[in-house]
Amino acid sequence: MVEDFNRIFNCFGSIFLCFMLSVTYLASIHVWNSPYNRDHPITIKKKIRQCICYVIRCTMLSVCRNKKDILEKVSMWEILGLKTEGLCQAIFMPLFLTMILFLGPMSMELYSGLSKLYTEEMYWFSNVTNLIWIRNHIAAPFSEEFTYRCCMLPLLLQNFKPTTAIIISPLFFGVGFQFVYTTIFGMYSSYLFYRTGHFISLFVVHAFCNHMGFPEVTEIGTYKQNKKIIISSLFVAGFVLDHVIVVLEGHSGVQRNEEADRLAREGSAMYPIGPEPILGVPYSMGVSAMKELLTKEFKNSWHVTLGMQQAKTHIEGPSLKLTKCLVIGIAEDPKCLEDEETLSHVLTE
Repeated sequence: MVEDFNRIFNCFGSIFLCFMLSVTYLASIHVWNSPYNRDHPITIKKKIRQCICYVIRCTMLSVCRNKKDILEKVSMWEILGLKTEGLCQAIFMPLFLTMILFLGPMSMELYSGLSKLYTEEMYWFSNVTNLIWIRNHIAAPFSEEFTYRCCMLPLLLQNFKPTTAIIISPLFFGVGFQFVYTTIFGMYSSYLFYRTGHFISLFVVHAFCNHMGFPEVTEIGTYKQNKKIIISSLFVAGFVLDHVIVVLEGHSGVQRNEEADRLAREGSAMYPIGPEPILGVPYSMGVSAMKELLTKEFKNSWHVTLGMQQAKTHIEGPSLKLTKCLVIGIAEDPKCLEDEETLSHVLTE
C-alpha cells in the first residue's frame, strides 16, 4: 500500500514539476513588458538573455530532482543529452528523417526557385547577422527543446513508461503555444530525444522545422497540372515514408528492447528442460492427427486382413458411403436406378 502511494505521489510530483517549469519558462518570456514590438533588437536581446538565465536555473532544478541511483550510473550531462558519443549520427539521421517528412514543401521550393537562395553567400551572411533569424533558428530551438525535452522528459521517464512520457511531455509545451501543431511536433521531438539521447538532434530538427514553417498545402493549386500531381504525391510519400521508418526503427537501438532481444536469442539457443511437448498442442491439431492415424491403420488392416477377396476386387479401401449402403440399405448416388439395393449391386456397380 505504501509503495503504491509513493509511486502515485512521484507521478504527480513529476507532472507538477514539469508544469512549473513550463509556467516559469513562459513567464520569463512574456512577463517582461517592452516598449518596443517583439521584433525590435532591444526586445530580442532582452528575451535571449532571459532565456539563457532560465535554462541555467532549469538545468540545476532538473538535475536535483533526478534520482540518486540514476546519477550514479550516468552523468548529469548525459541525462540532459549533452554528450559526444554518436554525435554525427544524432545530427544527420533525425534531420534526414525530418526532411523526408517535408518532401512536399521542399519540392515546392525547388519548383519556385527559392532553393537557389541557399547557394548564395549573402543569404547566409544576412541571416546570421539578423537578430530575428537568430531568435527563430537558434535561441528559440535551444531554449524550448532544452526546457521541454532535455529537462522534462528525464523527470517523466522516472515514473512513466516511455510511450506515456512522450505523450505527456508535449502537453506542457502546447499549453503556451498553438496547441495542436506544437503538441504533435512535441511528441515527435520527444520521441527523437528518447531514441537518440542527444540534445543536438532536437535542436537541428527544431531549427529546420522553423525554417520550413507549417506546410502551405493551399499553394499546391497554384502549380500546373503535372507539377501539382508530383507535389501532391511527394506530400503523401513523405508522410508515409517518415511514419514507416519510425515504426521500423522504433524497436531497434532502445537499450531495454535490445536486452530483451539478447535474452530471447539466448533462450532459443538453450536446450529445453521440462516435460514434453514444450509447447502445447492445439486441440484441433490433436483431433486431426488422431483421425489421420486411425484412417491409416484402418486401411492397413483392410489390405492385410485375409478374406473379402471379392469386395477387395471392386473396392480400393474402406468407404463410409458403401458402409451406409450395406448396413442401412441407403443409396446416396442419385444416378443409381435400381429399385432394390443388394449386396451384389452395391459391390459391383
